[in-house]
Amino acid sequence: VLITLVHSETAGGAYTSSIGGDLIIFGGCFLCAAGYVAGGTLSSSYGALPTTLWGLTIALTILIPSMIYLAADTAWTAVPFSGWAAIGWLAFFSSFLGYLLWYYALGQGGIEKIGSWQLLQPVLSLVAAPIILGELLTVPLITVGLIIIVGTYIAQRNPLGSEESQRN
Repeated sequence: VLITLVHSETAGGAYTSSIGGDLIIFGGCFLCAAGYVAGGTLSSSYGALPTTLWGLTIALTILIPSMIYLAADTAWTAVPFSGWAAIGWLAFFSSFLGYLLWYYALGQGGIEKIGSWQLLQPVLSLVAAPIILGELLTVPLITVGLIIIVGTYIAQRNPLGSEESQRN
């Protein structure tokens, strides 16, 4: 939030940020982190499949009011097969299968060990962007990617709670 506000001031107001939007993103990040902690804890006790199914059920319950509100204004017949296939892909692979594997890993390795691996997702996106989308990699992007890799390496080498980190 601070970087966005500073950037909008230095750009002479050409880039205006929405503090409301920033707070929504911050809230989403907070809820996501809380969900990962709860899911990691529950998956070690109950298993990955029940944790995933309960998480998706709770999320669906929260989304139902907005779905009902938006459904009346949606032209369902105008959605092509590719749109429905994309929704199916997101529902099964990204949500169900992705969370199932994620909670399995959290249950097996612990939040502090497995959670830091998720930091590599932006780096993988940076690697894939030129290949898939033809995006240009810039020096700042490569630098940030390297910082993330080094930080993940340090976190994996010396995780919180290990004997070595407690001595420091």
